[in-house]
Amino acid sequence: MTVHGRGLKEGGRVWCRFGEERGGAVAADVVSDGEVRCKTPGSGGLDGMGIRAVDVRLEDRGGVMLCGGIKYMYVSRASVEAVRPSAGVVGRSMEVTVMGTRFAVVGTRRAVSCRWSGGSGSRDVEGRVLSSTLVTCQSPGRGHEGSMTVEVSSNGVEYTRGGMAVWYHREARLTVVGPSTGPEAGGTEVRLVGDGMMRGGCTAGADLGQA
Repeated sequence: MTVHGRGLKEGGRVWCRFGEERGGAVAADVVSDGEVRCKTPGSGGLDGMGIRAVDVRLEDRGGVMLCGGIKYMYVSRASVEAVRPSAGVVGRSMEVTVMGTRFAVVGTRRAVSCRWSGGSGSRDVEGRVLSSTLVTCQSPGRGHEGSMTVEVSSNGVEYTRGGMAVWYHREARLTVVGPSTGPEAGGTEVRLVGDGMMRGGCTAGADLGQA
């Protein structure tokens, strides 16, 4: 993580302390007089919501506090298990629901980052945590047929692994339905003919309307 402040001596030796637990101090690198970088130690355990807030401060070699008073939030590692809908039309953006486990709900702050990867690179978009198992975000769309995978991050740096794919296909078009008439009681099997439909790729509902 990066700690920003003032009056730090570049190249000096300082420590970042996370909370009051033993072993909570880790060596830091002073990048400039206003920036320090250090790696977080283990959380020592999370609460029932899967989070834990600790105070962060900088100390000298003797353990004397140099500055502090900022908060750092530990959260449980999330996982992505499914995405709905799992298919979309080429060139169109859409809202998707990402299903998984241990999405962090931190007070009123429910924003997360969704990373879409596929084709020529990746793109990050803002998402929203609905619950510990649901996140919504907007897909960026894709210019041609193919798949994109989505991962979720609570800090915009560390993302879930093994994301789920959304397949983008040409827009389906129906040209013929046969037979085009049937008895009032229903039960007639009809054949729909067109193009852009994927075998086993989606489940569609036919709206026959009402007179």
